[in-house]
Amino acid sequence: MKLKLKLPNPGLEDRIHSHAELEKLEEVQAGDRLQWDNKAQYMLTCVGFCVGLGNVWRFPYLCQSHGG
Repeated sequence: MKLKLKLPNPGLEDRIHSHAELEKLEEVQAGDRLQWDNKAQYMLTCVGFCVGLGNVWRFPYLCQSHGG
């Protein structure tokens, strides 16, 4: 014997979208997003996030302080 508990939640059906509605909403929102111009721009951005601007600025200083 399996009992299923159903709690009343008025207006729930209006607030939760179906899977098809969510897919359509995602397609509409994805069309407005900016995209990378080319793969090089994407790769340079990824490297920039990984390395960080502070390390790029610090590298010439470290080279100079250790004799070139």
